[in-house]
Amino acid sequence: MKERQDESVPILKRFFLRILQRSFTELFIWDRAIWDYVAELLARFARTERLYRIKDMAGRRLTTVVEMLVEVSGPGMPELGGYPLAREREIYRHIGDYTLFMSGIFREFVQRRGVLGFYLYQGSRAYLSVWRMDKALYVPGAGLFQALSEDFERISGALDYTKKVYFRPEAHSGPYRDALSRLV
Repeated sequence: MKERQDESVPILKRFFLRILQRSFTELFIWDRAIWDYVAELLARFARTERLYRIKDMAGRRLTTVVEMLVEVSGPGMPELGGYPLAREREIYRHIGDYTLFMSGIFREFVQRRGVLGFYLYQGSRAYLSVWRMDKALYVPGAGLFQALSEDFERISGALDYTKKVYFRPEAHSGPYRDALSRLV
């Protein structure tokens, strides 16, 4: 499932990247590939419908981590051999992205629902699955997903910090203010 690139994503990514460089270095996260990946993730998820872009076999949007996990571990058809590897990778990557975003940007919501530990565990596990698939297929840049898996909890906490310190809409003007208002 290839999604159309929104023209606002590169602009928002540059905005988020500047903030992440500042906040992540304050927290001693030096990996520029992680900064870049997380900035892209924030830019993509600034549009709410991208949070729920994974669909089941019947075409219904999956809105919970549990539904996504059931989908990726279910029969997935291709005549019961399961999903093609690309689809499985897509779902695992989305689980990692979704749980990182929600546990970092909407941490209080996730905590109130009592699922923070679950999100941290499943997000790390999902990125580990992506890394293993990419490594087995010699995909360039596979190490990024290993780093995201190993540092998942720390990156999530850094996003929570970034939100509290840098994502206050009143500190920004213009189109960024509107995007931040929707995000936080």
